[in-house]
Amino acid sequence: MGDPRKTPDGTASLRESAERFRTTFAHASVGMAIATPEGRYLEVNRAFCEITGYTEVELLATDFQSITHPEDLPDSMRRLRQLVAGEIPGLLIEKRYVRKDGGVVWVQNSIALARDRAGEPKTFVTLVQDVTLRKRAEQALRETEEELLGRTELLQTIFDNVPAMIAIVDRGGHVVWTNRECQRVLGWSQAELQQLDILADRAEVESYLRSALPGWREFRARAKDGRILNTAWVKVLLSDGRTIGIGRDLTDRNRTEQEREALSLRLVHLQEEERRAIARELHDEVGQLLTGLGLMIEAGDGPGSASRRQEMKRVVTELIGRVRDLSLKLRPPMLDELGLLPTLLWQIERFELQTAIHVDFRHANLDRRFPSEIEITTFHTVQEALNNVARHAGVTKAKVEVWAGPRSLGARIEDQGRGFVVETALGGHSSGLAGMRERCRLLGGHVTIESTPGTGTSLSMELPLSASAAT
Repeated sequence: MGDPRKTPDGTASLRESAERFRTTFAHASVGMAIATPEGRYLEVNRAFCEITGYTEVELLATDFQSITHPEDLPDSMRRLRQLVAGEIPGLLIEKRYVRKDGGVVWVQNSIALARDRAGEPKTFVTLVQDVTLRKRAEQALRETEEELLGRTELLQTIFDNVPAMIAIVDRGGHVVWTNRECQRVLGWSQAELQQLDILADRAEVESYLRSALPGWREFRARAKDGRILNTAWVKVLLSDGRTIGIGRDLTDRNRTEQEREALSLRLVHLQEEERRAIARELHDEVGQLLTGLGLMIEAGDGPGSASRRQEMKRVVTELIGRVRDLSLKLRPPMLDELGLLPTLLWQIERFELQTAIHVDFRHANLDRRFPSEIEITTFHTVQEALNNVARHAGVTKAKVEVWAGPRSLGARIEDQGRGFVVETALGGHSSGLAGMRERCRLLGGHVTIESTPGTGTSLSMELPLSASAAT
């Protein structure tokens, strides 16, 4: 006998396909139903009966209009007419069924239309999935959000006391509501923010709102006074498509970073100036001595060699002293070994011997160690200030005070000498005063210079100390 699946009319194959369909239809985990174009049920499976609470016999005696919730029926019929007219290829719709026990169940219907050979509507084939739990959860979330958003006065009080910008925007990024901090930072009122487009990065904001990516994003906004502010925002999506944005103003932070970069450039310039001064001192003083020493060595042991050897010894001794002085100017070893106070005492004694200028030195709470950068900056500030006294003040005495408090270390250097115009001195080519100011700023401190011609000079310095600065 031949294979029945290969019969000319294909009836065996059609029969097997029909049997498989009926088995799948009967045992499917989702509801399935076949109905006429008028809506009367022709076949329903067990899962569909469980969803609606009706028996198979009861469902075959009725139509889908009878079990559809009255409020959902008009829209369902309209969508079905579109499907029959060929305006849409298929239909996915959520609606409510009224169960036999009177309860309401939310379902998602996936409906396809089968047509006869003439193209006329033949039957609706519907897959039915119970989505009641999801719809209840969505409704609960929506009610919670509506309750929260409805409490305008409570939200306003809470959000207005948050030290961050808060805004609610719609799907297009237009402002619906803002808190007081947002209005303060931007300078616009609530009504103005709702009507004006203050965003300088409109396309980027819209892209951010459409994306599912979390995290902070930076955008520019126009303040009412004309400034362009750099702001950072993180979003919280609401189920109705709106977004809560929580933001902060980065303008001051960015300005601080720019100032820090400018400070770093100035420090590089000052370092180059200091290197140039050291190179000049090496060339003009040490270099000349070495050149003279070389010439004396080339003269050999001829006439006058004994006196030349004596002169060479003197030059070598002077060279050793010059190199030692240069090293001490840069960083005296005792600063690392003994600390700030002994080094200042040594520096002031040495200054008095070299210049014959008496220094009235007063100090308080320096009998401890400080961070290395604090000690070296204080030492160089006192050193440079006294050098300026010796070069420019024309006095025989000066006053130095250095003290440490719980939170800062301060110093003051005063003289009653010639004085000068501070702005002119700071704008000149000398790196001394500018170097002191930049070093202190780098540590979070500051230098104040008070002077006018004929009235003397007072230079004050203050450096911050952390709670763990002293050891």
